[in-house]
Amino acid sequence: MRRIKVDRLRTLRFSSNSRPRTTKNASNSRSPKQGKTLMSKFHAVVMSQEKSFDNEMVRSKNSFASYQLNHVTSRPLSKLRVSTPVKRTKFLQKFLLSKSPEATETNVKEYTLGKFIKQFKHELTDYELGEVFSYKFIYYWGVFEEKLARAEINKVFDDEKGNLILYKRDHIAFRYEIIRLLGQGSFGQVCECLDHKDNSKVAVKIIKNSKNLASQAQVEIKILKILNENDPNNEQSILHIKDSFIFRNHICIITELLGKNLYELQISKNFCSFPISLIKKFAIQILNAFKFLESLKIIHCDIKPENILLMPNERSKIKIADFGSSCLLSEKIFTYIQSRFYRAPEVLLGINYGCGIDMWSLGCVLVELANGKPLFPADCERELLQLIMEVKGFVPPDMLLQSIRKNKFFNQGEILPDKHGNIRKPLSVKFSEVVPGDYLFLDFVERCLEWEPWKRMTPEEALEHSWIKTHDTENILEKSLPSRLLRRKPFLIKKLV
Repeated sequence: MRRIKVDRLRTLRFSSNSRPRTTKNASNSRSPKQGKTLMSKFHAVVMSQEKSFDNEMVRSKNSFASYQLNHVTSRPLSKLRVSTPVKRTKFLQKFLLSKSPEATETNVKEYTLGKFIKQFKHELTDYELGEVFSYKFIYYWGVFEEKLARAEINKVFDDEKGNLILYKRDHIAFRYEIIRLLGQGSFGQVCECLDHKDNSKVAVKIIKNSKNLASQAQVEIKILKILNENDPNNEQSILHIKDSFIFRNHICIITELLGKNLYELQISKNFCSFPISLIKKFAIQILNAFKFLESLKIIHCDIKPENILLMPNERSKIKIADFGSSCLLSEKIFTYIQSRFYRAPEVLLGINYGCGIDMWSLGCVLVELANGKPLFPADCERELLQLIMEVKGFVPPDMLLQSIRKNKFFNQGEILPDKHGNIRKPLSVKFSEVVPGDYLFLDFVERCLEWEPWKRMTPEEALEHSWIKTHDTENILEKSLPSRLLRRKPFLIKKLV
């Protein structure tokens, strides 16, 4: 390789201005001291590369396993000595930036199986040599030294709970590089990964190695594909699936990468109340998503702040995620669903349920965002039903007649105590005391939390509600109205506006 004569390059004069250095433009030009600093940085980069070249260090060609500087090409010196000081300065700035690890962009490399085996067979463990033949193309395979060290310690891939053991910079399916763990639950884990095929970040949901969870994951994949087919332009506030496959006996679901969920957002805000205008923006997007789900006869079955995620780099755009408990209206698998704080009465009592259970959960979520704490923070099901009755009154008789679980909560019409030995009195708390906000918001939430699911608002009706339609300026005016007017119907307030 031709060595660059740095001494000759030091004689070049660097300036950000192609015009002569006069008093008029001196403030916008680069000083000789700055030029000297830039030249010294250039000299350091060149020398480090020449040293690595002379020592003939053998590095892995996997650009993601370790950072490697490219050697300086044997270009004639005349090519480096460009015509004007501005061009010379820009050339060196570009050269230095391209060699810095922070600015290096991922070079997407796709290897066919045959080519990969010939070149990088020595960078695979014994187990990987067996499984790699299931893949036509290879994009990423981790760091061999790290894999070898782990293989000597752990002889299995799963932990005692059935989760796949994850390591940073390890690969999934010879394509995805594990960056960090995003969350975990009874279903398995979700991690952020870099897709080396198209150089994009994705979320990978890895299901536990369990037959029951695997069958439910297949239902989730089926529902996500139905949603994708009916939303090809990704216009709905619904999570989109990219791919799914089995890797080391674990079902993996690849989806778009979203931001914080609303619960994490609450934590970051120290559980302070959200502005009512922001809550309304969230509600409109969720209701449109519910309308879309209802048109496809799909029930989400687990609406809660943790499953409502912000779009990346957005403050108010959200998407509904985690369809692991979802089902088609005609193919309901489970009778016991929903997280406890957001569980609808018909699920508690064992009554046939439909899309209305999502509207109940939405009402609970909106109050939690406005209040900074859950509406029904129960430790058990008995306490949950009592908390509901405390603000909504006794369970309607027709629902009790249909219930197959009423003996869990009542004994000959008497309320059974919760696990703490407490019994709460129905209608002992006013609804307005636990739900903050104006009259319209209170009315909206009350209609989401109707006892009977057939009396609850549908997503279409909710989108036409006065709280959704009314501008924030009207809500501000409404807060200043006398309490006697707030007990009247919303159309009276509209007349005053």
